[in-house]
Amino acid sequence: MVAIEVPHGPVVESLMERGFHVYAINPQQLDRFRDRFSPAGAKDDSRDAEALTDALRTDRHCFRLLAPLHPVVVELRERSRVADDLHAERYRLSNRVRELLWRYYPQFLELSDDIGADWFLDLWRLVPTPDKAKVCEATVERLLKRHRVRRITAAEALEQLTSSLICAAGGTVSAATGHLEAVARRIALVNRRSARPTPRSIA
Repeated sequence: MVAIEVPHGPVVESLMERGFHVYAINPQQLDRFRDRFSPAGAKDDSRDAEALTDALRTDRHCFRLLAPLHPVVVELRERSRVADDLHAERYRLSNRVRELLWRYYPQFLELSDDIGADWFLDLWRLVPTPDKAKVCEATVERLLKRHRVRRITAAEALEQLTSSLICAAGGTVSAATGHLEAVARRIALVNRRSARPTPRSIA
C-alpha cells in the first residue's frame, strides 16, 4: 500500500499500474497527522513520509482508495486541457492584434469585438491599411458572405474603415502590418485547431 497527498498524476498512475493500492489524503489532514511527530509543524519530506505511513496504518478510514480512471475520462480531461490552452492562446494573440491596430488603424476595431475571428483577419488582409480601403464593395461583400457575416454590410464596413483617419509616424504602418501578419497566421492556426473535429466519437 502507498499513501500519497495528490490523487492523480503520473506518479499515481505508475504506482497503480504496478499493482500498488494507492491511498490519497487531503493535505490539511496530513498537517494534523504531522503534529504527532513534530509540534513545530515544519514540512519535511522524510517526516511527511513517516507521518503518511503511520496514518495509513492507524487511520486508514481518513484516506481514499484510488481507482484507475477510465480511459475515456483520461482522454476527456486531456482534450479539455488542450481546449483551455487554445482559448488562452487565442485571447493573448487577439490582444496583440488589438494593440497593433490601435497604433495605425483604430477604426478597424469598431467592426467587431471578436478580434481573432477568421473573417475579421481576412478582411484586414484585404484592406490592411486605410489607403487601401477603396477596394470594390462587391469584393468585401463576397468575403462577408463566405464567412456568413450578417451583422455588418460591405458598405458599412468600408464606410467605417475610411472614417476617422489618423496620421501615423513614419515606418509605423509597415512595421505594424508586418507584425500583424505574423500574429494573424498564428491565430488562424489556433482557430483551425479549435474547430478541428474529434478523430473519433467518445461514448
